[in-house]
Amino acid sequence: MVHFAAALIAGSALLLQNVAALAIGAPFEVEKRASLITHTGISYWGHAGLGACGFVNKDSDHIVGISSLVFGTGGNCNQWMEVTNVANGKTVLVQTRDSCEDCGRDDILLSPSAFAAIGDINLGVLNVQWHFKAKDFTPSPTIVTPTPVPTSDTVITTSRPVTSAVPITSLPPSSVPRPSGSVLPSVSILPPSAAPSSIIVSSVAPSAAPSVSA
Repeated sequence: MVHFAAALIAGSALLLQNVAALAIGAPFEVEKRASLITHTGISYWGHAGLGACGFVNKDSDHIVGISSLVFGTGGNCNQWMEVTNVANGKTVLVQTRDSCEDCGRDDILLSPSAFAAIGDINLGVLNVQWHFKAKDFTPSPTIVTPTPVPTSDTVITTSRPVTSAVPITSLPPSSVPRPSGSVLPSVSILPPSAAPSSIIVSSVAPSAAPSVSA
């Protein structure tokens, strides 16, 4: 009898250990299974604002509202989701920030920017597939390639015509036409290495002007 009681106690202790181990691993397993489930539903779009998660959002934020049947007490707040447009295969990553009272269980409500990233916003609705990412998932930062600064050798393309100004130093004096019978100031054009900070203009005195034959 004593041996039976001892065995029963030992068995109970082992059972408690197994239950504790399952309890510790359960959240991870539930989260892992949830991230593997792909939902198929309809996506709507709506203007952003104060969401059910308590954050004020903008239309330019890639956010989503999930059905209130899934939202519950907000356990998915800030969790990332991948949404795919079934029609064209385009995907977008969005962050859970709101609940949608009128959405079906598998339907979602995207912000305008997120909706436009995968489809035509004028359509109003899209057939989508979506699944949650792991709770610790964070999207990789977007790498923005800086625009090179134009140099003298860079060809600039634009949608509008560009008028290029020709510097006066590029024209030799002989190529500048002078009207007949007029006296023009002579311009001293120096090479760049010898050019002073300002161009020196010397005028011809009126007494030195040649006479014009009638």
